[in-house]
Amino acid sequence: PHARNILEAVELAQMAQLSESTPVSGVVRVGATATVTAYFLPRPISGFARAFPDIRLEVLEMQKGEIESGLAGGRIDLAALTATERETAGSDALAFEPLLRSRRRLWVSPEHPLLPAGEVDLAELARAPYVRLAAEEEREAEARTWGPSGLEPQVLFSTSSIEAARSFVAEGFGVTILPDLL
Repeated sequence: PHARNILEAVELAQMAQLSESTPVSGVVRVGATATVTAYFLPRPISGFARAFPDIRLEVLEMQKGEIESGLAGGRIDLAALTATERETAGSDALAFEPLLRSRRRLWVSPEHPLLPAGEVDLAELARAPYVRLAAEEEREAEARTWGPSGLEPQVLFSTSSIEAARSFVAEGFGVTILPDLL
């Protein structure tokens, strides 16, 4: 986090230097997914707005498909979203710049008996009630995680809501494997 803050400070200083010598104005339309909007955009957007007060930023919260079509159709100028390596490799029309890699981790409640174990093998995890996030990219990642072992999770609840998955895991209803950020 400190290295990223330093890099942001350097970028802001460079932008400030540019903004003092070259007046810039206009509108920049940024498409972003909900997770990115909530966790990543506030700081860089506010820094950009301070450095370039004559540029109006329009931040549009969108789904991934809307972002891709918005970029291709010129309705947005740039985007920030979460994407798998497979998703970014499959696009010839768009250029991607990874800003962060999010590892997949086992999520358990604070009272769960697997918590003190540190490491848990899939055979042990397959016996635990499982909360499934029913998003397409998560189903693909789940298949990559479980498929080679021949094991399957014991799914007791499936949801399209990350908030519901977090809540059910936090209450001890089950466990799940998800990236740090979605």
